[in-house]
Amino acid sequence: MQRLPGIQPRDPERWLILDEAYGAQMAERDRLIATHRDAVHAMRPEVGDAAWELYDLVLADLARRPGTVIGATEVLRPDGVRVPLEGPPLVRLGRLLDPHLCRGD
Repeated sequence: MQRLPGIQPRDPERWLILDEAYGAQMAERDRLIATHRDAVHAMRPEVGDAAWELYDLVLADLARRPGTVIGATEVLRPDGVRVPLEGPPLVRLGRLLDPHLCRGD
């Protein structure tokens, strides 16, 4: 049986890809989160537990990557930017990763 587009399982070692565009994309994401947060972030209250679970999975993955340093209160991204670990989980993740984590592709 053929799977539907967008729902194939991903290799756990390759589910997050940081490429050569990471720095520029993250700078734009930081700008958008800082200036238009309500337009670029939304999270329904009932998905809070799942969002925190995703956050924990992403941090565990990033901790294994060269160039990322996870501290008690902040993360040093591969582009040298320090991101404070504060706010809702999807806002935090939006400052650490360039892919949209809650989309159907």
